[in-house]
Amino acid sequence: FVQVATPLIIARQMLAKMSITSDHPLSKQVFWVGENRCLRPMLAPSLYSLLKRLIRLWKKPIRIFEVGPCFRKESRGGQHSNEFTMLNVVELGLPEEDRKHRLEDLIALIMRASGIKTYRLSTKPSEVYGDTLDVVSGVEVGSAAMGPHKLDAHWGIFDPWVGVGFGLE
Repeated sequence: FVQVATPLIIARQMLAKMSITSDHPLSKQVFWVGENRCLRPMLAPSLYSLLKRLIRLWKKPIRIFEVGPCFRKESRGGQHSNEFTMLNVVELGLPEEDRKHRLEDLIALIMRASGIKTYRLSTKPSEVYGDTLDVVSGVEVGSAAMGPHKLDAHWGIFDPWVGVGFGLE
């Protein structure tokens, strides 16, 4: 895996590609910097954008990760910070039939490295991804998805992929 760093400020269009438009519930959590730019509420839009460029340059599978700050206005009580750190791990270009197993392996690796021995995986509906595989250890500590996914075409991504994000507060 290669560590990457993406911009903290992203364009409104990047959120729209994630289906987060002004009428989407998550849009109320966005910190806007002017009319068309915002502090990133998640790493995924920038990682999608980067993957599109890396596909032309690197051999598959492409394995990247980012650890960086994200910003969201809390909309469901006071349990979350407005600024938090995300770890996102993405692997693109693996065989489609290996995705679920690979996702479970990546989650196990991250949980082991974090010193968390007890957790469970639970499929949950997501406002962005449809269904996600959530990582629960008392509370939700991570969320995973796999593609091809309906959002992928917006980014020019057509290969199978897996990704998992962990919020660190």
